[in-house]
Amino acid sequence: MSSKPLLDELREEEKGAFNPRVLRRILAYLKPYKGVVALGLFGLIISTAATLLSPVIIQRTVDRYILIPEGGKALDQAARLAGIARNSWFYLALLVLSLLFTFFQVYLTALTSQNVMRDMRRDLFDRLIGQSMKFLGGTPVGSLVSRLTSDVEKINDFFTSVALAVLKDAALMAGILITLFIMNARLALIVVVTLPPVIVLTLFIRNRVRDVYRAYQHHTSRVNAYISESVGGMDVVQLFNRAEGFREGFGERNGELFKASMDEMRLYSLFRPLVSFFTSLSLGCLIYFGTGLHNSGLVTLGVLIAFINLVEQFYQPIRDITELITVMQSAMAGGERVFALMDRDESIPDEGTWAPGEVKGDLAFDRVRFCYKENEPVLRGLSFQVKAGETLAIVGTTGAGKTTVANLLARFWDRQEGSISLDGRDIRDYSLHSLRNHIQSVQQDVTLFAGTVRENIALGKDISDEEIGRALEIVRADHFVKELPYGLDTTLTEGADNISAGQRQLLSFARIFVHNPSVVILDEATSSIDTQTETWIQEGMANLLRDRTALVIAHRLSTIRNADRILVLGKGVLLEEGSHQELIDKGGIYFNLYKLQYEQSQEGDS
Repeated sequence: MSSKPLLDELREEEKGAFNPRVLRRILAYLKPYKGVVALGLFGLIISTAATLLSPVIIQRTVDRYILIPEGGKALDQAARLAGIARNSWFYLALLVLSLLFTFFQVYLTALTSQNVMRDMRRDLFDRLIGQSMKFLGGTPVGSLVSRLTSDVEKINDFFTSVALAVLKDAALMAGILITLFIMNARLALIVVVTLPPVIVLTLFIRNRVRDVYRAYQHHTSRVNAYISESVGGMDVVQLFNRAEGFREGFGERNGELFKASMDEMRLYSLFRPLVSFFTSLSLGCLIYFGTGLHNSGLVTLGVLIAFINLVEQFYQPIRDITELITVMQSAMAGGERVFALMDRDESIPDEGTWAPGEVKGDLAFDRVRFCYKENEPVLRGLSFQVKAGETLAIVGTTGAGKTTVANLLARFWDRQEGSISLDGRDIRDYSLHSLRNHIQSVQQDVTLFAGTVRENIALGKDISDEEIGRALEIVRADHFVKELPYGLDTTLTEGADNISAGQRQLLSFARIFVHNPSVVILDEATSSIDTQTETWIQEGMANLLRDRTALVIAHRLSTIRNADRILVLGKGVLLEEGSHQELIDKGGIYFNLYKLQYEQSQEGDS
């Protein structure tokens, strides 16, 4: 497992030009669809053969039925017209055949590429949802979304644009050369002699396109990042009158992008005319020498016409090579980023097999030490116990380690030293699925998804409306759900912005109730709830936590007065322990915190 940040690995990967390893991994996704690929290749062969036969039909029509062969017996008018008609129908049949099999080939290629994208996105998402909070918290969400969407789409472009075009163009160019030599070896050699300059030009352009494309992508990313950052912080920009400075910064980056874009345009505008020049040069040589051979009786007019047609087709793929190289480069970069994420494994080890149907809820931290960053301990040998059914509150200043306790208990992170046990058994012995069935939390920032209220409470679990309704009543959320336009069928927007923060937290309580864990963690769960809503929460809290072990993490000490015990943490160690009244009577840290909050509350009320 690599210890480097994902973005650093991606930057290193993108230094490569053409990566055979990435190409092999992309092509490996074709294995389940070998039959479809084979049918597509069959369609490619038929359509290419039909394309190559078309000039041959023209050649035979001209030589046999339009021109009178020298020294040969001329056909009568009726026979010539019949021959022309027969070949015309045959030519039309080839066009229809080419059309049908080209459609057949393109459709099968698109079908295959869509299946590959679906499988790749599935594998990526499976990898993503198993990653640890360390990885997910340290990697920008936009970067992860980009891997699953735009980078996978670039690989789709590889199949639909590059792979298809390369196979078709290679088959067509090889077929044209073979056809030319079969029709007339002398004229074919003349065409071949004109190819080396085009080959050299193509190799040169390939390297230049790669470099220019990288520069263009680099400066595009810089401009996009600068725009995003500037717009996101526009209030700060305007508040400190820094608009001019940011305008200059954008102008600099925009100018670099303009230069890179012009380099790309110059390359394309140079390459295509040069290919057209060499195409004309090849045709000129063909016509010049072909006319001499025709006058000598060594080449028929039909063959010369067919050669001109075939040579035109031969150079068309070369004209398109810059676009193919650009798409290929983009697909390789996208593939490198996709597989860098797919190879990244920072998941929490799930080696436990213990999966009891029920647990009592006894918890114990024994000399637990934990660091988010090396040599920066957050918990320093923390020890405490919670009996089944007990409500334990944890308080302390910011950075004391309160939320870390919740994260370690649910194994979002793993401790470095010490042990954490549930019902006397180390939580690492439990499977993650079982552990998280028994231990669930309500976070300070509630996550609700775009979907109905019912879907957000059930989260895919088969739960009846009666159970959901009872849960809503228990946590005092039924009153506002009934007032929603469609009740449980009301659709919440992304982030549930169409309901209040307090309502979101009430729904999160209902979610916990219907999933029925043995241990409930309330992490700052009432920090953003108004007084009225907090009253409803307090009324439902007793029912929610009855017969369950509960860890309540809160800054607002008024919400935990009725907890069985309260732990006061400071810099990762246990400073005080006792009931609310015991700690008040002690007159220590908790008393000072409580007194401070009480005084602030009194000042706010006045």
